[in-house]
Amino acid sequence: MRRPGPKVVTAMAPFKGTLASDEAGRFVAEGILGVRPDARVTVLPVADGGEGTLDAVRSAMKCRIEEAAVEDPLGRPLSAAFGMAGHAAIIEMAKASGLPLLSENERNPLAASSRGTGMLAARAIDAGAERITIGAGGSATVDGGTGAMSALGFRFLDRRGRRLGPGGGPLRRLRRVEFPAGRSPVKKASFVIACDVTNPLVGPDGAARVYGPQKGASAEDIAVLEEGLARLAEAAVEAGLTDVLSVPMAGAAGGLAGGFAAFLGARLIPGGEWVLDAVRFDEAIEGADLVVTGEGRIDFQSAFGKMPSRVAARAKRKGVRCVAVGGTLDRGFEDILSAGVEKAFAAWHRGGRTAAELRKGTPERLRKAGAAIAMEFLGEGK
Repeated sequence: MRRPGPKVVTAMAPFKGTLASDEAGRFVAEGILGVRPDARVTVLPVADGGEGTLDAVRSAMKCRIEEAAVEDPLGRPLSAAFGMAGHAAIIEMAKASGLPLLSENERNPLAASSRGTGMLAARAIDAGAERITIGAGGSATVDGGTGAMSALGFRFLDRRGRRLGPGGGPLRRLRRVEFPAGRSPVKKASFVIACDVTNPLVGPDGAARVYGPQKGASAEDIAVLEEGLARLAEAAVEAGLTDVLSVPMAGAAGGLAGGFAAFLGARLIPGGEWVLDAVRFDEAIEGADLVVTGEGRIDFQSAFGKMPSRVAARAKRKGVRCVAVGGTLDRGFEDILSAGVEKAFAAWHRGGRTAAELRKGTPERLRKAGAAIAMEFLGEGK
């Protein structure tokens, strides 16, 4: 009786701005099958709470997709999707307030607002949602979720009682928070924030200092954003609410996780774990010989609860070998090895390419990475 070929599961996070999760996984699978045509490869879309979260869970959770008119991070009109599964809603923050919605020269977390995400939540409540899970990642914002909460009826005021402007810049002038009225629709729903990172709200590993630069913040901007997030946490304590300064994951999505935890009592959970449970990852890798994970850039941030580290940890618990493929391997990528990844492969060895070049060239480079993985970890087929 012929022995079946090796069982392989690809669980690739999206390559932001380049490839969706299932696309990245499929190209790696094609490379593996080129070397081991007898391999049994399952392509499992995953995400960590950021870009691609709704696409990853929509089938497993039997979501109905709806569209809503919202605002992008700079207040421009935008149509964004959210999912409904019974009385539960799934919102991907990146669809309304994501960094890919802005060009490079538009990135400015001092002014970028999460209001569009709150507009999606308000629309979901109107559609009957009683439980709302927000995939908090991939945001263009560092406003502590104040933009989103303003769309849900909160008012953030300065010392003269004037509403603060949008973005993280005005937050340091926050003096008082007015809550939604007693019959506000927001009181009909509970919130869960599926966080893509474990960073705290402020400090050396906080939202502003770690993620501000990629959102367009200068060193001076980061100081302003840090002060604003700290002031938001103080305002919550002054209102008799939870102090979120020491809460893990509060820094996710520019502090939206912390803001929602403080002012809406949201429960913060690891987004990657939530997605992996939703797509039944543990069942999918049962009896597997190898798991391949990855994302567009593997660096020091990948160890802060990003999808490759989540996948690797689960594979390790199951006794399944795991390797990773990054679009690039950047500073600190070695940290991912401590999570259980045996080896990290790079699709591109140098940066500086345009988005168009990446979209065109990455598929073939992922196929080559898949072939290299098969040669090293599965051997050549007969």
